[in-house]
Amino acid sequence: PAGTRVGRGTPTASATPADMETGRRAGVAAKVRGEPLGGSASGRSRGDDRLEALWVLALTSGLRRGETLGLRWSNIDLDGAKLHVQETRVSYGKVHVTKEPKTARSRRQIPLSPVAVEALRAHGTQQKREKLAAGPTYADHGAGVR
Repeated sequence: PAGTRVGRGTPTASATPADMETGRRAGVAAKVRGEPLGGSASGRSRGDDRLEALWVLALTSGLRRGETLGLRWSNIDLDGAKLHVQETRVSYGKVHVTKEPKTARSRRQIPLSPVAVEALRAHGTQQKREKLAAGPTYADHGAGVR
């Protein structure tokens, strides 16, 4: 059926454009397809979603949610267009824990698409701007990409 997922969240070829255009991720879906961004079906424009890079990464890499949220900049090689899954972030009620993946097979290297590299570079630049704007009040807990 349309929108069916296989493996680690990778959309199958049967996902229709209408499936991709629904909700907040419409602009990201257009970007992944290589279409120019302006507005989206939801009325949002590019840059409205602070987590756009994570949405692009999730759509293009097949990372699991916890792997995406556990990603740190030190595990990303933008010049080599790859990332290394070293940690996952899980929730137990209101408690959030960062830990190692459950299995050795889950610790892996994943190639990054050009659109993911572009989105991550833009996100890193934005994080640097926010850090400068916040000045000494900026609390960097090594939380990484999010």
